[in-house]
Amino acid sequence: MALQRSLACLVPLGRCTEAVGIGGAAIAAAVDVGDRAGEAAACGDMARALSASNEEPNLREALALLERATAIHEEHGNALDQSRMIRERASLQERRFLIADTPDSALLDEADRLIQVAQEKLHSARMAAAGESALLEEAKLEAALARLRYHQGRWEAAATRFERANSMAEHAHFALPTDLALWGHALFHLASAAGDYSPGQRLRQLNAALEKLDLAVKDSERLGDFDELVQIHVTRGDILWNLHEHAELWDLPADGRRCLETRADAARDYEIGIQLIERRSFLLSRPGDRITAMRGYHRLYGRVVEAHLKMALDRGPAGTAFLERAFHYSERAKAASLSELLTISIDLLAKLPKEIRVEVEAAEKVQREAYLFSESLSSLELSDGERANLRERTWVAEQRLHAAQAKAFQAVPSLAGLLSSRHPSLAEVAAALPEDGRTGVLQLSWTESSLCAFLIARQVSFACIPLTAFRERGIEGILDNLLDAHGDFADGLVNRSATITWRRSEHLWRRTIAEIPARMKQILECESPEKKSLLQMIEEAGVNNLTIIPDGRLCGIPLHAGIGDSICVTYAPSCSILLRSARNQMVVPRSALVVDNPDGTLPGASIEGMLVESKLRAAGLATVRLSGTLATQESILREMSRSECLHYTGHAISQSVSPWKSSLELCWVERVKTRLTAADILIRGQAPPGAVAVVNGCTTAQSGGQGVGEFVGLPAAFLAAGYSLVVSNLYETLDSSSPIVMDRFYDFLASHAHPARALHTAISSVREMSGEHAESGGSGHRRMPMSHPTHWLPYVIWGAGWILDSNAARRDPAPVRFEVPLPSIAAAFPELLDQFRLAEERFRARDYAGQLRILEDVLRRWGGSFFVHSALAGAWMALKQPGNAHRHEIEALRRDPNSAIQHFNLGRVCLDLLRLAEARDSFTEALRLNPGYAKAWLHLGPILFT
Repeated sequence: MALQRSLACLVPLGRCTEAVGIGGAAIAAAVDVGDRAGEAAACGDMARALSASNEEPNLREALALLERATAIHEEHGNALDQSRMIRERASLQERRFLIADTPDSALLDEADRLIQVAQEKLHSARMAAAGESALLEEAKLEAALARLRYHQGRWEAAATRFERANSMAEHAHFALPTDLALWGHALFHLASAAGDYSPGQRLRQLNAALEKLDLAVKDSERLGDFDELVQIHVTRGDILWNLHEHAELWDLPADGRRCLETRADAARDYEIGIQLIERRSFLLSRPGDRITAMRGYHRLYGRVVEAHLKMALDRGPAGTAFLERAFHYSERAKAASLSELLTISIDLLAKLPKEIRVEVEAAEKVQREAYLFSESLSSLELSDGERANLRERTWVAEQRLHAAQAKAFQAVPSLAGLLSSRHPSLAEVAAALPEDGRTGVLQLSWTESSLCAFLIARQVSFACIPLTAFRERGIEGILDNLLDAHGDFADGLVNRSATITWRRSEHLWRRTIAEIPARMKQILECESPEKKSLLQMIEEAGVNNLTIIPDGRLCGIPLHAGIGDSICVTYAPSCSILLRSARNQMVVPRSALVVDNPDGTLPGASIEGMLVESKLRAAGLATVRLSGTLATQESILREMSRSECLHYTGHAISQSVSPWKSSLELCWVERVKTRLTAADILIRGQAPPGAVAVVNGCTTAQSGGQGVGEFVGLPAAFLAAGYSLVVSNLYETLDSSSPIVMDRFYDFLASHAHPARALHTAISSVREMSGEHAESGGSGHRRMPMSHPTHWLPYVIWGAGWILDSNAARRDPAPVRFEVPLPSIAAAFPELLDQFRLAEERFRARDYAGQLRILEDVLRRWGGSFFVHSALAGAWMALKQPGNAHRHEIEALRRDPNSAIQHFNLGRVCLDLLRLAEARDSFTEALRLNPGYAKAWLHLGPILFT
C-alpha cells in the first residue's frame, strides 16, 4: 500500500522515472501477496507514469498494463473500474495519434470503439448502483468522445459533446479544465469558419470561446494541476495568437478586434507557461525528466520572442521595452538549451572536492523540498503569518544553496559561465562593444513562423522575417539538402566498403558545398514585411567585425559564406558566453601546446603539427608538442592549464544526441582508443585567461542538434573552460589544404593580428591562390582549385571577435552574477545513471542480490552519496535484512539530515527491527520537516495508538 501511495504522489509531480521503478515494485508486491485489487491499481498508476514520457514504446507498455488491469476488474465484476481502465486505454490511443509524426486516423477509430465499450460497461454499472462516481465517469467518457470529434475537425459535434460533458461534470461537482479549453478552441474554430455570419454573431461566438478559456484557467488554478494549467495557458495563447494573426478574416467591428491586445494577451499566456515549466523542472530529480519538460515546450520561447518583437514593430520608437523583452527571451531560450543539454546531462560536480560536493548536494535537496512544500500548500487557505513562514523557509533554502554554489564556482570556474541565471540586456551587450562602431552582434531566433533577428551595433536594429519568405525561395529545402548531403558524406567516411556508394556521396557533397556561398546569400537576402533583409541590416550598420549567434537549424550552417569578404565573421553560442569570452581579454601568447595525429592515421596532421611548432618557436613561444602516443588525456589537460595557445589537429567526433560526449580522438592505450570529451574539458579543463584554441578536427563546430536554441558542442566547452577564442571546423577538412590554411593563419597571427582577422585574411589569401591543388587520397579524386569552398569554407572561429588590440578603445561589460540551482550530483552522471538503470532492472526482475551487487560496485567506484546509500538501504530491505538497511539509512541521513523522505525511510526500517521508539522519533522528525507528509502520519498513527 505504501508503494502505491508513493507511486500516486510521484506521477502528479512529474517524477515519472522514479514512479515507473516504484510501480514495478508495487505490482510485484501485490502479486506476491495475492492482492488482485492492489495489482490492478498499481498497473493503472504505472501505466500513467509510463505514458507521461510520450514515447511510443512506453505508451504500448502502458496499454498492456491497462488491459491487464481491465481483465482483473472483469474477474471481480467491477464494471465501473473496467470502464475507467478502458477509457484510459482510449486516451492513450488518442495520445499516440497526437504525438505521431504522421497521424494515423485508425488510432482515433480504435479510441472511439473503446469509448463505446466503456459506455456499455458503465451502463451496466449504473444499473447496479447509480452515484456520483458513475455520473463523473459518464462525464469523462462524453468529454473523451468530444475530444475525438475535436481531433477529427468536427467542431460543431465537438462543441455539443463538450457542453454535455461539462453539464454532467457540474452535477458531479467536478471540473474538467482541459476539456473546457478545448471546448473554447472548438467554438473558436466555429466562429472563424466560413459561413453566413453577421459581425455581431461572429463576435458573440468568439466571446463565448474566450469565456470558456478563462473558466478553464480559473478551474485549473483552483485544482492545482500543473500539467493542465500549462496546457490551458498554451491553448489560450495559441487561440489569441491565431486571432491576431488572422484578424482581417474575422470581419469584426472596430471595437471588437483588439489586435494589439490579443497579441499581448497571447504573449502573457506563453510567459506564464514558461515560468511554470522552469519552476516545475527544478522539482524533477532525474535529468531525463528535466530535459523532457524543457524540450516539450521549447516553442513557447520562440512564440514569446516573436510576439514581443512584433509588438515592438507595431509601436515604433515607443516599443523599446518590447524589444528588450524579446531579446531577453531569445537569450533565455539559448541558455536553457545549454544548461539542460550540457550541465544537467553530465555531472560537472563529479570532480569537486568531496566536502563541497556533499554541501552542494545537501543544499539542493533542501531547496527542492522547500519548493515541493511550497507547491503542496499553494492551494490551501493560509494565514499571513503562515505564508510569511513559508516564504522565509524558501528564502533560507535559496541562500544556503547560493553559498554552496559560490564554493563550487571557485573550484570549477566553468560552472559559473554555463549556469548563469542572469541574462545580459541589449544595453550590456552594446556596452561591451568597441566604441569605434565597426563591430556588431547578430542574434537569431528561429520560431515556428519567423526568423527573428537582433543586430546590436551603434544602434539596435531588428527584423521579423516570416518563414513564408524562406519557403518562396525554397530555403528549407536548401537546408535539408545541405544536412542530408553532409550526413551521407560523413557516413561514407566512416565506412568506405561500398565504393560506388562512397563515390556518389562524395561527389554529391562536393557539388553541394560548391553551391553553399550562393545559397547562404539567398538566406540572408530574405526580406521582412518592412522590406528589410539581414544583409541590408548589416550593410546599414556599417560593421566590419560581426559576431553571429545562430539558432535552431541555423546552428552548424556556414552563414558567413553569404556575407561579403570585407566583413570578418565570428560565431558565439549565446550573448552570455560571448560577454564571458570578452572578459577573458586575449593576451599575446608566451606559451603554446601542439597536439597532432594522436592515433597515427593522418600523416598530413603530423606535417601540420611540425609546421605549427616551428612557426610558434620562431615567434618566441615556449612550445610543447604532443604527437602520437604522447597525446594522452592527462598530458593534454596538464599542459592546457599552462599554455596560452592550444593547437590540435587530428580526428574529432561530434555527437548530436549526446553533445557532452563530442570528443577529440587521442592515442591508443592497451588497444583502447582514448578520447578527450567535451565533458572532460568542462569538468577538468582550465585555460589561462585570454588563451586561444585552434581545434582543427573534422566537424568540431557541428551543433548538438537542430531542435534546440543554442549551439552545444566542443567550441562551447572550450569557451566555458576559459578560452577567449576557438578556431574549429564545420565540415571535414583536407589533409592537403589544411597545412596551407594554418601556415597562412599563423603568419598573420605572428604579426599581432587578431585571431579572427588572421583567419579571415588567411582564408581570403587561400581563395586567391592560382593553379590547382590535388586532394589527398589517390589520383582518382577530382582536382579542385584552392578557391573551391571545400578548402576554406569549413573554418570558423568562436568567441568575441574584437578583443586583442590594447590600443583600441573599449568599455568593459558590466559584471554578471551567477545564481542558479545546480543539478543533482547523484542523478546526473551518465555512466552512474546507467548503473542505476541496471539496478532497477534487477529489482523489477526480483533479482535483489544482483541489484545489491551493482549498487555496491557503484559505492566502490564512485564513493558514497545520499542517493547511493539510500538505494543500498532499499536493496537490503528487499532482501529482508533490515539490519544492513539501517546502517545505510543512517549514512544517508548523515549526508542530508534535512530530508523528510529519508527520516520516513529510517522509520520504516526501525519498524521492521521492532525499534518502536526510534521509528516514532523518525516519523515525528519527518513530519517536523514536512507537516503535510501523509505517509508519515499514516505510519505514526499505529505507533502512537500502541
